Amino acid sequence: MAKKDKKEVRIEDAKDLIKAEREIVRKFRFNIRGGRVKNQKESLRARKQIARLLTMVNKKVVAK
Repeated sequence: MAKKDKKEVRIEDAKDLIKAEREIVRKFRFNIRGGRVKNQKESLRARKQIARLLTMVNKKVVAK
């Protein structure tokens, strides 16, 4: 998601994106136990994206 796209995302849409990213992290944790993980950095990327989205949502809520 580009920086321009982040600014235009509504709070509800951001919450949906957060749920999707959390699901990726959850699946990653289970897959790493089974040894089926190809891209080890996927979890790190998803966690950073979650943090970015939560920060954006919190800034918008405070601004209102």
